[in-house]
Amino acid sequence: MQRSIIRTRLAAAATGLLLLLGSKVEAADVKSTGGLDKARAYKTEDINHGASGDNTIVAAVASKRIKVYAIVLVSSGTVNVKWKDGAATDLTGDINLQAREGYTILATPPTFILATTAGNALILNLSGAVGVDGWVAYWDDDGS
Repeated sequence: MQRSIIRTRLAAAATGLLLLLGSKVEAADVKSTGGLDKARAYKTEDINHGASGDNTIVAAVASKRIKVYAIVLVSSGTVNVKWKDGAATDLTGDINLQAREGYTILATPPTFILATTAGNALILNLSGAVGVDGWVAYWDDDGS
């Protein structure tokens, strides 16, 4: 019963975020989204990976940091996932997911959840060849 409630809440939160964020937040949406900075180009990137090891979610941009403010992630099977700053630096520890489990997390910019070092890609590492789907919302920022 508890898992059913969590899955329902996760689906509702994901649906609400998709409606809020769409593929890009437009300047006209700033008022309704809590005052997002009009000057930033907010972006989303789909997650649809199943290869064991490092999977690039957002490609590196020279002299730019990738700042993530929303994540929706669901696994099709048992797998540990962790977020990485490029190939070498872990941003999180292992997050164990079972089949049809996942999570949603959101921060209101300019607050962010994860950030890479300038010039590094945002990587999702999978402990095994298990399908993981979802999306991230982010902006790229000067190296500061």
